[in-house]
Amino acid sequence: MTPEQGSILIAVIGLIASFIVAKTNTKPNLQEASVKNATALYEEYKGIIADLKTQVTTLEEEVKQIKDRYEQEIAQLKIENKELIEENTNLKILLGGKNK
Repeated sequence: MTPEQGSILIAVIGLIASFIVAKTNTKPNLQEASVKNATALYEEYKGIIADLKTQVTTLEEEVKQIKDRYEQEIAQLKIENKELIEENTNLKILLGGKNK
């Protein structure tokens, strides 16, 4: 091997070694960046889920309030209906009609 070929061989070996070191150093950096990105996404999704849970709780409370209001209205209408039926029956009796 000539000195020139030896120099080229040393240069190629050095280049290969530099590439291996660079790749080795880059891989953990990429993994660390990936972990940081995944952690950030996880925290973002946790926040979104917490917001959605709050919205669901609020909607459940609103539905319960509406249900309670309508149940009260239905109870009141039943009372009024019963009173109207009694009044109708009394009017029929007063007018001499038969209670049907």
